Amino acid sequence: MKAVIILAHWMDQQGHLDQETQDRIRLAYDQFHRIKADFFITTGWNYRDDTPLCLGDQVAKALIQDYGISKQNILTDNHARDTVGDAYFIRKNILSAYDVRNVLVVTSDYHANRAGLIFRTLLPNNIKVDVCSAQSGHLHDPAKIQHEQQSTQAFINTFHGTDTDSERSIYNTLKHHHPFYNGEIFDLI
Repeated sequence: MKAVIILAHWMDQQGHLDQETQDRIRLAYDQFHRIKADFFITTGWNYRDDTPLCLGDQVAKALIQDYGISKQNILTDNHARDTVGDAYFIRKNILSAYDVRNVLVVTSDYHANRAGLIFRTLLPNNIKVDVCSAQSGHLHDPAKIQHEQQSTQAFINTFHGTDTDSERSIYNTLKHHHPFYNGEIFDLI
């Protein structure tokens, strides 16, 4: 089976998705039909303290309300706190359960290289990973470029020595070394 993964960006307190996320959804919708995918996968936790809404649910809601996608064609996981978590929790909770063998990760242009590295590293080797990116206007933004470079290096450093063939090894790295999951910044997983 094939799936299109939408990496969301931000939402406001009411759950309205920012323009960057809306652009990613629009591109994902077009790509879903182009590659004849079976599912959309949406992801993202309730990162805002001022609302109980989860980002993954809001993206799914937009697919249903704005694009007429059936709920049956959307798989959502709300555990991820970042792109690394997106890849891990999609692997753990969705891919094998639905026998997904091909994924197309949809993100923004400035984030495409890092997202591709993360998904290709953390998903099983038998899963074909492609990345498609929406134009954001930030591709040449020095601050975005620097952030992506630093985050890429942090990912490489964090997962150095991790057996990425083992879901358990990835989990242990998240739990003990990743600040979004080890209790350093957010609650311990």
